[in-house]
Formats: sequence, structure tokens, C-alpha cells
Amino acid sequence: MKEKISSLTSSTISALRFPLTVGVVFIHFNVLSDNLAVRGTGNAEHFPTWLVCMFNLFSEVLPRIAVPLFFIISGYLFFRSGFMIRTYTDKLRRRVRTLLVPYILWNLLYLIRTAFRDIPAFSGLSHDTAQANWSLSAVLACFWDKSRGVFPVPASSYIYPQDFPLWYVRDLMLVVVLAPVFYWMLKKVGWLAVVVLGMVWLALHSICNITYWGQFFTAAFFFSWGACYGLKGMDLVASMRHRTWIALLYPLWAVADMLKVEGIYGIYIHNIGIIFGIFSAVVLTAYLLERGVIRVNKFLSDGSFFLYALHALLMLVLARCITKVFFVDSLFYTVALYFVVPCLTTAVSFGLYELLRRYTPRICAVLTGGR
Repeated sequence: MKEKISSLTSSTISALRFPLTVGVVFIHFNVLSDNLAVRGTGNAEHFPTWLVCMFNLFSEVLPRIAVPLFFIISGYLFFRSGFMIRTYTDKLRRRVRTLLVPYILWNLLYLIRTAFRDIPAFSGLSHDTAQANWSLSAVLACFWDKSRGVFPVPASSYIYPQDFPLWYVRDLMLVVVLAPVFYWMLKKVGWLAVVVLGMVWLALHSICNITYWGQFFTAAFFFSWGACYGLKGMDLVASMRHRTWIALLYPLWAVADMLKVEGIYGIYIHNIGIIFGIFSAVVLTAYLLERGVIRVNKFLSDGSFFLYALHALLMLVLARCITKVFFVDSLFYTVALYFVVPCLTTAVSFGLYELLRRYTPRICAVLTGGR
């Protein structure tokens, strides 16, 4: 049995949940993307360079550490008490409640929301034009690959469920099921297994059209990284503090990533920057907690999964409502929209979370996996 997790590491993990989740919201409201289908977004060539850099920084650089760091934390927490078959099966049963049930319910909610597309009063809130296919195979596909789901869309390099941010939960469930394989690798060769998985992850992300394998090895690499800390009885914060120089490099690396170097070098800068950023986030958060600059907000930490699961259903609806009521074709409007929509999405999500928690706590517990 390993030592209990330190209070600083526990507080650091709790403190990170909310800002990392807000980062994911900003990833999904990148106004440079042509996929948003919201007035005032897309057409990146029409924005000045400084504005493109700002959008890149807040949607493509800083928040890109979020999901990898979630995988590290998950691997660390899963393996920190060691590994035995009996405890493994117990953990799998708990993951049914904390991961599988919320995953199914949120994707069902997203399907219900998309069904409103065909109701005239709500049709303007969606830009989907594909003919709905409500066959059983299409409905089931929504839980793995929405490109073959109820509203077929062109397949992309990655594969997403209907509630697309929950690809993290889907792949987390997969690596948890494969935990005995990770345990065997880490016991045999230790950190070498993590390094090899990291090299595969880097290599796959330098190849176009990598399909699902890029996502799987994202989960495998970062989950095994956290798992190795846990199995070796290492403290997450203390271990990363031994590499503080990496954290200090991150600001310069983030600037290079923000400038979007073209070609293969830009891809490597981005992905290595994710690793540097993880060290920076953990070390900085622990430092601020120790100095009393920040404190853990239990409400924000506990409600972060609710925001993570809900924001994709809510964000574009809010954005399209805003642009229907008030729209100005100006850079200032686009910048304001870029910050207002994620902040409003976060506020509304936590408002709904508080209502559910207060008046229907059982429903809230089921949707959040008891968090």
C-alpha cells in the first residue's frame, strides 16, 4: 500500500479542475475556426496578426494542456494505492457509476437536443443540414463516432461521440479497462514504457489523417505517465517540482507556439509545449496554494465535470442567440464575443449545476458520477 496523497497534491488537483475545464471551453469556442457557424467568426485571414495570436494563445496554446493533464491525474489517482486484481475489479465497478453512466446520459441528452433541430422554432439554433438517420446503428454510433451517427458529418482525423468533449471520458474508460496492461509494462520497464508511448504520441501527431490512434495514444501516454508516479509511490507535485526548469521554460515556448510555426516543426513545438505546460501548471498552482494567493473552491472544483459535459450543448446555442439579438461587424465585437460566450456558458452551467444540486441532488449525482 502506498502512502496517502499529500494535502498539497490533493489541493493542487482540486484547484486545477476548474481553470482546466474553462480552458476546454475556450478551445471549443475558437473564433478563428470555420466550424463554429456563428456570425462574426471564421475567416481568420480577415483578422490582424496580433488578434490571431491572442486567439491562438487562449484557444490553441494555454488550454491544450487540459485534457492531457486530466489523463495524468486520472492515472495517478488510479494507481496510487497499488494494483491488485481484487482492487482492480472494485475500481472498475466504481467507474461504471463515475464514468460510464454519466457518459451515456450526457450523450443521450445531446441526442435529444439535436432532435429539436427539426422543430421550426428551434431550427435557427443549429447549422446541421444532414438528413437525420434514427436507425439503431446510427444511434449507437453516436456513443463512439458521431460522423456515422444520427446526423452524419464528414469524418475528421479524430473520432468523437455525440457530446464531443466526452471523447476524454470514452478514452479514459478504455485505458482504465486496459490498466492491467499498463501495470505490466510499468512494472517491467518503468519510465521507459512512458517514454516509448510519448514518442509514439509525438510521432502520430506529426502525421496527417491519423484517425483514432492519435487520440488513443494521447490517453495511453499521459495516463501511463500519471500511473508511473502512482505505482512508484511518488508525490505528483514534489516530482514535478524536481523539474521546475521545464516549468520556467514554458512561457517562452508558449510564445513560439502562439506564433504558429508552419510545418512539422510547428507540430513538435506545440506538442512538446503541452508537456512543458503541464509542469508549469502543476508547479505554479502548488506555489500559489502554498503562498495563500489562491484557495481551493469546492463548489467550482465539484461542478467542473458538469461544465465539461454541458458546455458543448449550451455554448453555440448561447452564441447564436447573442448574434441574433445583437450583431456588429467589427473586430471589437468579435473579441467581446470570444470572451463573453465562454464566460456566459460557464456561469449558466454552474447556475444549472447549483439548481440541480439543491433541488434534485440525486439527478445531479447521477449526471456528475457522484462528484
